[in-house]
Amino acid sequence: MRSLLSWLYKAYLMTTFRDRLSIASDVIIPWSATFIIDNDSSICIRRGVAIRESIELRATRNSHLEIREEVRLDRYIRIIATNSTKVLIGRRTRIGLGSVFNGGGNITIGENTLISGYVYLQTSMHNHTTPLDIMDGGYVYGDITIGKGSWLGVHVVIFPDVTLGQKTVVGSNAVVTRSFEAKSVVGGIPAKVLN
Repeated sequence: MRSLLSWLYKAYLMTTFRDRLSIASDVIIPWSATFIIDNDSSICIRRGVAIRESIELRATRNSHLEIREEVRLDRYIRIIATNSTKVLIGRRTRIGLGSVFNGGGNITIGENTLISGYVYLQTSMHNHTTPLDIMDGGYVYGDITIGKGSWLGVHVVIFPDVTLGQKTVVGSNAVVTRSFEAKSVVGGIPAKVLN
């Protein structure tokens, strides 16, 4: 019964979003998954992707979200692409429970990357440099790139304009405000090199 409901929901999504949504034939979409796709945006989910319950995938304002082959998405994940950006989740990446990717800037996750639970990738910040109240000052954006084969521990937060080189390890609860070279081991608030 569950697989029939998933098949029907997938058929409904494909009919609703048409060419704005591409889902490989072997991907099962739980009925609790939420998709939000504007008329000028798109989402592509490639073969072998595993999606758990209660995720939200959103592409708005001329943006594209692509989830490459064999990615695993745990429950309660939200991934947003907006403001003419691209969000790319690389092949065989694993994303843990409750993680949020806020793509007001571009987000690129390299293949074979491990992202633990409750990780937050934040590509936008309130613009606090205007004479206006902060809530009226708009936003500033920056891109985030996570290199191939990296590992982000639980509760990591990554801010805009950060690039992590390949095979970077970020310790649990770290707040990453700047870029690090390949094979760095970093942690702390703000994050710094530990090795």
